[in-house]
Amino acid sequence: MGPDGSSGNPSLSSNNIALFQNDGNTTDGAVITVVAGNAATSQISLGDVDNGNIGSIKYDNSSDSMKLATNGGDRLTINPGGDVNITGITTATQLYEGTTRVATSGKAIAMALIFG
Repeated sequence: MGPDGSSGNPSLSSNNIALFQNDGNTTDGAVITVVAGNAATSQISLGDVDNGNIGSIKYDNSSDSMKLATNGGDRLTINPGGDVNITGITTATQLYEGTTRVATSGKAIAMALIFG
């Protein structure tokens, strides 16, 4: 199905500036690879004409951590061991599949994580 909901081969619409498509058989995947130096960051930047880097998806090769940024700052970090740090929340436990209680400054937050 195309990005516009039509059947057949995807094509660029007025809002798309790039299309990455694998025209192989139905079991072929498609991968976009961003490679940087061992002590550098691989990044996809998101933004607008006023700020081209207001949001981003980053992989920090020096710490082997994945970061999501909004409004110009890192907001969520996944460290190499799989622990999740959400800016503004100090977690006392790891996040697990299912319902998890996360202790924050004497408060408890219930999170429902759904995988599948």
